[in-house]
Amino acid sequence: AYHLASNALDLALDPLPAGVAPADAKERTYHAKAKGGVRANFASLGRKGELECQTLTVDGTARTREKGAEGDARLGDSDIVAEGGVRVDWKPDPLAAAAGLRGSGDKFTLDRRRHGRLESFDGRTVDARGTLGERGQPYAMRATWIDFDETHVEAANVVVGIDPEAGALPAGTPAVLELSTQHFHANEREIVLDGKAHATGRTGQGEGWEIDSGTLRITGDFQRDAKLDRKAIAWIEATGGFTATLQDRARAIGDTLRGNADTTRIE
Repeated sequence: AYHLASNALDLALDPLPAGVAPADAKERTYHAKAKGGVRANFASLGRKGELECQTLTVDGTARTREKGAEGDARLGDSDIVAEGGVRVDWKPDPLAAAAGLRGSGDKFTLDRRRHGRLESFDGRTVDARGTLGERGQPYAMRATWIDFDETHVEAANVVVGIDPEAGALPAGTPAVLELSTQHFHANEREIVLDGKAHATGRTGQGEGWEIDSGTLRITGDFQRDAKLDRKAIAWIEATGGFTATLQDRARAIGDTLRGNADTTRIE
């Protein structure tokens, strides 16, 4: 269902099939466009969202409930395009506060397959918080655009780290603290940085470390209850040339680095 407030609203309905009376129609395709100070709340199939923008376009299908069923008619599946000063809070799981994506940008799209995109133009960036997949690790990100669905997050020109609202890691916990790259792809099992990949973190002894490489691939367990630490990270692979430093006491340069907390191979 939708709850919408705006300065102006245009609504158009597609014609019904021949021989179907309006009172007998089980569903109706619609096209809505709201302009000026748009504020919208929407829910569908257990998903929930809030939007603020200047222009909102919705193309969808409204369906009536069966006779005797409780509640109002439902707006069904829809495709959403929000533009101009966008603020969005999209939760694939309404019961999980950190799930989905919360952010701001110039344009937000969400289709009926629950594939979404938040982007900015003219050199601006989007700011977002969300999870790696529907139940993955919480993150905070700045990027040119962010593309997401219930299994992955993809973004361009990215700086991303652990969402501070998810709580600080205990002292002495080894962790990846911040990542940056030209192209970012992540799900609950893998994080890939492609192009000018940079990662910073700390060891269990509190020493800082950094890796710079062409491509950086981190595999492990990045579900929400896990942390980006020694247990969660199964393998790190840096390719395309790399430089790695450990505080002020160690530095390595090579073509490829592969390893984890127990073993490292440099070529």
